[in-house]
Amino acid sequence: MDLSAGPGRPLRALELRHLLTWHIHQHGTLTVRQLIGLLETDGFSTLGRPSKAVSDALRWEVGRGRIVRMGRGRYAAGRVPRTTAGRIRLRVERIYAGEATSYWAIMPVMPPPPGQEHLPLDPPA
Repeated sequence: MDLSAGPGRPLRALELRHLLTWHIHQHGTLTVRQLIGLLETDGFSTLGRPSKAVSDALRWEVGRGRIVRMGRGRYAAGRVPRTTAGRIRLRVERIYAGEATSYWAIMPVMPPPPGQEHLPLDPPA
């Protein structure tokens, strides 16, 4: 598994989801490829395969109704409550200012130690 990021500041988790949601609400219906292009144009990247990272982030937002899936790889704006929209806008402003806006934005991605790739979720009783 390749966890390396492309050129630019890597985004993940909440930062990536909010930036993608913001772009879709600003530009209308977009494809995954167009979203990746917007991220790269703005100087950002994702960890791993960009299309997978973007699709996973959008799946979360589709589940919340903020984004609507229009077809394979095409997404449109959904309904965002006013308070949530304000939080998204504030986070996007902080991302473009270069600030780390969440815990996951500053944590390094470390692969598991050799031999521990598939540890059980619960400790033995």
